[in-house]
Amino acid sequence: MIPTNTPTPTNTPTPTPIQPTEIVNPPPNSQLSGNSGTSARPAQAWTCLNTITCHDHSTQCSGKGDVAHRVLLSNKTDAKLVANVKTYLFECLLISGNYRCTSGVTAVDNDILGTSYLTQLNAEPFVYRFVSLTGSDGQTVITQSVNHNLTADANGAIGPFEWESSTKETLGRIFFAVQKTSDIDALRAHVAGQQQGTIDFETEGGRKCVMIKWDPHGMVFDIKTLKPLDRVSVKLFRKTAAGQYEIVASNDSIDGVVNPQITESDGRFFFLVADGSYRVEAEKTGYKKYISGDIVQNGAPELINIPLQKEPLIENPIKWLINLIGH
Repeated sequence: MIPTNTPTPTNTPTPTPIQPTEIVNPPPNSQLSGNSGTSARPAQAWTCLNTITCHDHSTQCSGKGDVAHRVLLSNKTDAKLVANVKTYLFECLLISGNYRCTSGVTAVDNDILGTSYLTQLNAEPFVYRFVSLTGSDGQTVITQSVNHNLTADANGAIGPFEWESSTKETLGRIFFAVQKTSDIDALRAHVAGQQQGTIDFETEGGRKCVMIKWDPHGMVFDIKTLKPLDRVSVKLFRKTAAGQYEIVASNDSIDGVVNPQITESDGRFFFLVADGSYRVEAEKTGYKKYISGDIVQNGAPELINIPLQKEPLIENPIKWLINLIGH
């Protein structure tokens, strides 16, 4: 969002990716895959993965690739997979109330889902791009295919892996691990002697998922030079029901909010928040303070490029003197 008649920076940032904003209950497996069967005879077990965004978790991610469009995937500690069983990783995108899932490989999609949505997803308006699936080093390529795939270890754990993808259209998405019940030779032990195929995977762990969405993001730049500015303090405020603004606290989102954020040399900032009404404030020594208007976050990308104007030189010593007297 840039005020009227304000020049646009030459290096306008691309949309930021996938940000975790809420916990959701996914639909039954049968709505994710045409080959999953019923809950009583599932044929496939779909388990939500622990999903961490890489752009602000560089200490956990490798820092390779486009970190703004990468997530770190592993099993949730309270939702282990069936040990020593072939496992596939899928990204499911929410489109008009329905999930469209993909492994990024057409053959695998056809085998697991009974169809492939990649052609639809790759086209306008979504322009989905699966970039890579790698090990936790961010560069060892992991190949998924019908005959070559991943396996949960002896403890039912998998990962961590890094998945990179992007969409032009704003879409919520969830990441899953998928296992075929026909491949689970150890299923009898897993279900404590129950007959194979009778376990209801819908009631097991791993059905609480992190939904990835878009959030307010942008660049702070000098209004005259159009160059991005570093060391800018950007604060995010939420509008309350009473119409007042309060600063967004660190525990106001699933993945935590760093607020304020201090920009680096690229001038960029990112906030991970749920839908609602917000405003941002930006401050940097030698520049006039910026306060935005209302920003309505409603499941859509909110690009907020902030232009800062330098203070006239005469104002700086006056402000310094006022601050000195005030203390």
